[in-house]
Amino acid sequence: EGKATVTLPDTAGTYYLTAVSTDSSKIIMNPIQIEVKENYTKNIAKKYSSNGVIGTSNEPWLVADLMKYDSITGSTSMTAQQKQDYLDWVYSKVKANDTNPVSAGDLSKYILSIVSMGYSPANIIVKDKNNITAKTINLYDYLKKYINTESTISEYTLPYVILAMDTYQGSDKDAYINILLEQAIAAKDRWMNTSWGPDALSPMLL
Repeated sequence: EGKATVTLPDTAGTYYLTAVSTDSSKIIMNPIQIEVKENYTKNIAKKYSSNGVIGTSNEPWLVADLMKYDSITGSTSMTAQQKQDYLDWVYSKVKANDTNPVSAGDLSKYILSIVSMGYSPANIIVKDKNNITAKTINLYDYLKKYINTESTISEYTLPYVILAMDTYQGSDKDAYINILLEQAIAAKDRWMNTSWGPDALSPMLL
């Protein structure tokens, strides 16, 4: 008796697994047929590793997905430059809209994606063409400003704002979380209403 670890190829196809004695004179295990399906997840990750996430219209969630994929597989789906490009892109989105701020939902997605990269949304570093630090930005400040000025945040957005602020490490974190939880309680009749589906309920239960 014994144990063996078998690593199958990523290429889809039919493979046969068997075991023989050291001198190959005796079959220890009859052949087993194994079907390897196409690894769609790997192919998707490979696509965005090659092309980057900028311009996909779903940048934050793709970044978070790739970082989760990497944590599971040990892969590296985004190069250091692609990560910096994403930080620069986030900066441009936030700063370009100083007079017409980006939504709380977008800010929350930016924060969650940057946390997934292992970076701090409190200190986003933007670099110039010579790779020298040019500017920094604190995304939490923008989100806190939104929470302070908006009496009600959409029940579809609120769960992600709560998740984003939960990653905040400032001394006033609890105060902001409490404001958001009070809004969630006040809006419970809306997000608990599943007549239009569980879109608001499911993330709130996170």
